[in-house]
Amino acid sequence: EDAINLFQEAKDRLEAGMTTDVTYEEMKTALESDEASVYPGSGLYLVPWKCDADNEDAIKTECKATIRCYPLAENEAGMHKGKKCFYSGKDATHMALFGRAF
Repeated sequence: EDAINLFQEAKDRLEAGMTTDVTYEEMKTALESDEASVYPGSGLYLVPWKCDADNEDAIKTECKATIRCYPLAENEAGMHKGKKCFYSGKDATHMALFGRAF
């Protein structure tokens, strides 16, 4: 029972720290102001993403954020379908979880 409670608490903490429906500029501003480094805070950004290594490198250079993962549940559910990449504006191929190490 303790393990189940710990798992649920971790899951709730992850969900509470995840921001969705943001533009690239909103994420960049939050990261640059260190707003995302406050714990508990919204340090992870689940966004529609078009896989592009050059754009990923540009984001890393511009605001030090990197892709943490492509969440399986959101991608299996097709959450990205019909959405535009938050960075390039092209059709999204995945939902990606961006964040920055502090």
